[in-house]
Amino acid sequence: MGGRAEHALARLPDWLVVGQEDWDDVERRNQLLVLTLARRHPRSRFLFAELPSRSRSLPSARPLRLRPVAENVWCVRPLRPFPDRIHLLGGLNDRIEARLLSRALRKLGIERPAFWTQDPRAASLIGHVSTGRVVFDLTDDWAAFEHKPQRRRAVERRIAALATRADLVLACSRPLEQVAQRLGARVEYLPNAVEPPEPATPAPLGLSRPVLGYAGTLHDSRLDVELIRSAALLRPNWSFAFLGPDLLEPASRALLFALPNVHYLGVRPHAEVRSYLEAFDVCLLPHRVTEFTRSLDPLKLYEYLAAGRPVVTTPTGNAPDLAEHLLVAATADELVAQAERSLGDDGAATRRAAVAGATWEARAAQLEAALGLGEGSVETDVSVVVVSYNTRALLARTLEGLRQQRGVDFEVIVVDNASSDGSAELVRERFPKATLLALDENVGFAAANNLAFGRCRGKFVLLLNSDCFLDPGALAALLAGARRRPRAAAVGPRLLNEDGTLQRSAWPFPRPGRLLVEAVALHRPLARLGVIEDLRLWGHDEERAVDFLIGACLLLRREALAEVGGFDESFWLYGEEADLCRRLKRRGWEVVLVPGAAATHVGGASSGGSTERLRHFYRGQKRFLRKHGGFGAWPLARLALLIGSGLRGRFGIARVALDPRL
Repeated sequence: MGGRAEHALARLPDWLVVGQEDWDDVERRNQLLVLTLARRHPRSRFLFAELPSRSRSLPSARPLRLRPVAENVWCVRPLRPFPDRIHLLGGLNDRIEARLLSRALRKLGIERPAFWTQDPRAASLIGHVSTGRVVFDLTDDWAAFEHKPQRRRAVERRIAALATRADLVLACSRPLEQVAQRLGARVEYLPNAVEPPEPATPAPLGLSRPVLGYAGTLHDSRLDVELIRSAALLRPNWSFAFLGPDLLEPASRALLFALPNVHYLGVRPHAEVRSYLEAFDVCLLPHRVTEFTRSLDPLKLYEYLAAGRPVVTTPTGNAPDLAEHLLVAATADELVAQAERSLGDDGAATRRAAVAGATWEARAAQLEAALGLGEGSVETDVSVVVVSYNTRALLARTLEGLRQQRGVDFEVIVVDNASSDGSAELVRERFPKATLLALDENVGFAAANNLAFGRCRGKFVLLLNSDCFLDPGALAALLAGARRRPRAAAVGPRLLNEDGTLQRSAWPFPRPGRLLVEAVALHRPLARLGVIEDLRLWGHDEERAVDFLIGACLLLRREALAEVGGFDESFWLYGEEADLCRRLKRRGWEVVLVPGAAATHVGGASSGGSTERLRHFYRGQKRFLRKHGGFGAWPLARLALLIGSGLRGRFGIARVALDPRL
């Protein structure tokens, strides 16, 4: 299977990576891939979730703290305060952990990140964290790791749930690829890798020769302790050295390291591992032969070959593509014989060449292609997205206006939010070149746009309301304005009412203090004094950066849109464009009005009557202020709304403000 993603990406998204371990100097597969992707995409942000603090560690747990570990990469340790073995408490743990991760993401300005995990446990987190694409990195057969039937079945269910939910499953080995295929997942075979195989200066070990070495985690589920002990007894003058985290059971540790020629070298940073491997005469892969170990693609194998060392392995069948470079031993006698045969051989260059193309850069490029990232995904100048809900006549006028645009290569995508007035049929019959996404239910403006974004092929995306009509040449003028301002993520036209008068489209971000000033009518005298700016007095007749533009007609740079993850779908109608512009500006982008482009906007055509429209509007403002303004922002803004509506006798607005459903 494998191949390209269903929908292409304009840029690599931000990522939430839920790990199975802490971020440390050992640098395992997911760390190495994250670091490589972060170097290749410096505007993407990565949050790595370490193992959560558990109930037994609560006394020493620290408050949520972001720890930078590399350029544009941060770590965080969430919390699971209750025992997971109690089912109801496990669900509560999921919600607590997800909320803490969401808070950490907000601190970094990350919204709707792609979700990447190796851990089957993370299947229960996905529904609690707002995410985009889901990538399941299947590195081990975790079900086979379990010996108790009940636990094995539970892990199998989690793997199946995660594979089903994932947009892409990365299979680390061929057996794991088959597991994912049986689950019906879209699979990309992505084996392990290594830094470019260049010789390093051997580390001084101070051990008698020859040295047979192992680099990796020491764990009873993998390491055949009896085999190693027997081999060490057969050759008491040889040295057997072990490098990496020691997770052996006490009995196994005592059995292995009681021998005088078996040495533990401790844990070394990943950057130093190559020099230790160069100091070994032979490298070992002495895994137990089990269902679990047969599923592996040992990272250490690539490291061994990149160091040019001979490799003796047990018959697990790992990495069949590299089998010709491995010496297989099933017993201690065979292990010793194979090691003796390989001492002093001249195959180092051949072994390095075998993994020369298996670099993390190559794996990152393969992952990008599987996600649909690349220049080939941009096939037109502009993707026009129109979301419609029971606006058939206006929609026809909007689409006819697009036919009058010249000098721009564009596509049209219409998302119909389960209209009952024949809007979808109109598109099929009169505008067959448009791509129609006819939904079975009204998912809201933000979610409908996000669905369309995944289909867009343009370098820019034009959000166009179904009640907004472009003047001839407006699309070309918007595109020219965006190209003049390379840091402009969003550009909008001068909006007009149907009678040709100016419709205010540029606004400051809602702030409680500003709303109070406007409520008591102090904004005009303060504007005349130059204390604040009142955009009501501005004729929208000069090109300039503003806080935000209303989303009736908004040209967005697709790269920037992808950078912030599209719209926040918790905004149903109104407020979503202010939130989008706020997040874009936090990432260093601009929002610009281009008065050389003009469009006519009816306004409110799909939001019901005036009371319902007001309720939607203030509900969006409430969501915006709670998200961006802090704890007291919305109560203060609500007070301003009541004061202002009372002073002006607008009691309908006051009733909406007091509505408990708001």
